[in-house]
Amino acid sequence: MSFSSLNSRNINLDLARSFAICSIVLCHCTEFTYQLTQESWSTSSTLSQYVRTILFTLGRLGVPIFLMLSGFLLLQRHKMNNFDDYKVFIKRKWFPLLICSQVWIIIYYIYNLFFNVEIWSFKNLISQLMFFSLPRVPHWWYIPMIIGIYLLIPLIKYLNDKLSSKFIIAWFSLSFLTVIILPALKLNLKVDLSYLGDCYVFCVLLGYITLLIHDKKIELKRILLQIKSEIIKDHIVNPIYQKLGLQYRRNTEKNPDRYGLSQRNQKLAYMLGGVIILILFIAFFSITITQQINAYKKGNGYNVWYNAPFLILSSSSLFVFFNFIKINGLPKLLKLLMSSISICSFGIYLVHCFFLFLFAPVIKKIGWPLSLSCVVLFLAVFLFSYIFVFFTSKTIIGRLYLIKNK
Repeated sequence: MSFSSLNSRNINLDLARSFAICSIVLCHCTEFTYQLTQESWSTSSTLSQYVRTILFTLGRLGVPIFLMLSGFLLLQRHKMNNFDDYKVFIKRKWFPLLICSQVWIIIYYIYNLFFNVEIWSFKNLISQLMFFSLPRVPHWWYIPMIIGIYLLIPLIKYLNDKLSSKFIIAWFSLSFLTVIILPALKLNLKVDLSYLGDCYVFCVLLGYITLLIHDKKIELKRILLQIKSEIIKDHIVNPIYQKLGLQYRRNTEKNPDRYGLSQRNQKLAYMLGGVIILILFIAFFSITITQQINAYKKGNGYNVWYNAPFLILSSSSLFVFFNFIKINGLPKLLKLLMSSISICSFGIYLVHCFFLFLFAPVIKKIGWPLSLSCVVLFLAVFLFSYIFVFFTSKTIIGRLYLIKNK
């Protein structure tokens, strides 16, 4: 990749994907470093309890962000007007992913035969290839899930194109009720709404909603509040803007900016919005950590999963933040690195477990504090995985089975 190729990439999305893959590697390194059980919690110091919970929760942010990226990008890039378009999507996106998964299932199976307790069984291999069972690697559950999501994405796109984005917004709103609101309030609705999809479908829909807002297909002011009355503008909106140091501009002015702000206050508005989103992220993230710590203190050890509503809200806030901030001023070398990690992210996901199995026992024998061991293990696994994928991507095999995010 060269500096000239940066012009064709969305650096914000590269940042989001780079963070997501780092997060996932950190999650698995935390699981290998700490014994995330009630017994180990009880024998750990208070500092160790908090550090492991924070590291593990940070690691859980990656998968939802990856799913939001899928909704943001795949629903944007592919038209879906008829069944022929569906077949094109299956041929270009779904089928290569399926073949890739079959190849890696065989690779993992061979690895487990030599290095883990795995007895050769043709029946077990076929079972894994048909997704009736999973290989003995910690991350593989994601691949069957994303294969199923890839079958759903064309349907979402078709409904959006034929019935307008309002249908997707309605679907997302109902999904928000079942995935976020009801679980957060610990309410059990007797009406069966499971057909709306689980937390993974919600994340894909959220990615697409973010795309709609990003492309101005949904006016942000209309979503928040439809203000048509001049009285409301004069007596409520203007005073609020004045207190914030902003200037409200009416749409009758020439070349109004995006949200009615003067050019002088654009940076202030972005800073204010970014701070609000970060505050929301910190709040949701803190709640997620507190829930786990309280569960352990009560003797009911709980490690957060991806269906936890406040974890989803944490990931959502972070994803919106990544799309919101302006990073055009970053050094080109840093942009190039983020783009390179982004392109290699799927390959890193596939190979990092091998380096995890290699380095984890070695670092454990050194006897460092667990927090330091976890950080060192993460750096070693991520660095070697990235280097391996970066250089193998230059080969034909690497291009076929390692690179997914070009």
